[in-house]
Amino acid sequence: VTHEGHPLPELAAGLGAATLSGTVGTPEAGGYYRQVSGASNLGDLEVWTAPTVEKVLRTMAVPVASGPLRIAAARGEFEPFQIVLRAPSARSVTVQTSALVKGSDAVPAPTMHRVDYVTISTAGDHYDRLGAWPDPLWPLDSGGSLSLPAGQNQPLWLTVHVGHFPMDMPL
Repeated sequence: VTHEGHPLPELAAGLGAATLSGTVGTPEAGGYYRQVSGASNLGDLEVWTAPTVEKVLRTMAVPVASGPLRIAAARGEFEPFQIVLRAPSARSVTVQTSALVKGSDAVPAPTMHRVDYVTISTAGDHYDRLGAWPDPLWPLDSGGSLSLPAGQNQPLWLTVHVGHFPMDMPL
């Protein structure tokens, strides 16, 4: 018996090893994930966005759709967003934030956190996923170094504080 008295799920031994099917780069349902259009001087580094309500797994495919990074917020609001980095080989990169500017309007530079992973080894219910699960947020200073694992996603959680004006601007 485990959490709240629920029994562990029974595993059928005759089913064999799990198999996964799919095509890398297949468009995602709803188009919520997209590469950031207009990102430049990145070499072979892939940059994409994901909604803040989504957990970005290390092995998720880079989306094929592209579009601008958009942030919408009301006055006085703190609005988070995720940027995901993926490099074909392990490396360290310098990450830096700056003010978001459109015309004469500017929003101060966002705060930045690295999304870390915890290893889930015991299922709490039938819906749990085992393995690396994104959850903890580790503060990063602008201009700091970030280690990117080879061929895996590394999400960044950024939060902007919108001051005196509403913002809806493509970056």
